[in-house]
Amino acid sequence: MEPKMFRTLRIPAAFLPVLLIAGCCSMNQLQGQRFEERTVSSRLQPPPPAQVFSDHWGDTDFDNPIQAVFNIGTGIAREIEMGRTRAKVDSAMDLVDIPAVLEEETLERGAKAFGFRPVREARESDYTFDIEIEKYGIRAKSWTSGVEFKMEAKVALIENGKNRQVWRHCFDEEIPVSGDYFGLPNAANNIFTMVSLSKLTADQIADGLEALAVRTSERVIRRLQKDLAEKNR
Repeated sequence: MEPKMFRTLRIPAAFLPVLLIAGCCSMNQLQGQRFEERTVSSRLQPPPPAQVFSDHWGDTDFDNPIQAVFNIGTGIAREIEMGRTRAKVDSAMDLVDIPAVLEEETLERGAKAFGFRPVREARESDYTFDIEIEKYGIRAKSWTSGVEFKMEAKVALIENGKNRQVWRHCFDEEIPVSGDYFGLPNAANNIFTMVSLSKLTADQIADGLEALAVRTSERVIRRLQKDLAEKNR
């Protein structure tokens, strides 16, 4: 019987940093950490602009000329309306700074949850929230499907005295949008779509995006609470 031959899988060195980063995005070294009466600051890395994430909606069957003409016309109308909606979102971004809201609310809600004292300068604090937002905005798979608020961010807690991270988590949040975020009645089983969003003013969109950023900060603090409890049982 011939001996079995085994092939060694060699990973190019260029790919190793990517694999290591992907594998160690979240980290928890909170054992023994106590935040009561400690000072905590926040630092927001320069964020990207907000986006409207959407799939291609204008699928057209050119084997059916009549239907194709209808679909093209409908697609053009939707693109026009989508352009107007994106313009409203851009205007809303000028009215509210979503990344800054996330930073401020994470610090303030963390102070309430853990009893620490928020301060403005990192050099004056025992800990610092380091927030890095990769992308955020409104996501819709189609013109008539439900809208989501999407945010991908990495949040780390740094112990300044030892210059080390004691906690880090990568968030990929997709929060279903409902009318109550925009001050509208939230009827049961009523899906909030891009059509719904297009009917709002820039001020209403700004209010809704601010509320959604606050909701995201709540999820950050809940995750930190959960991880802290797990390490200090």
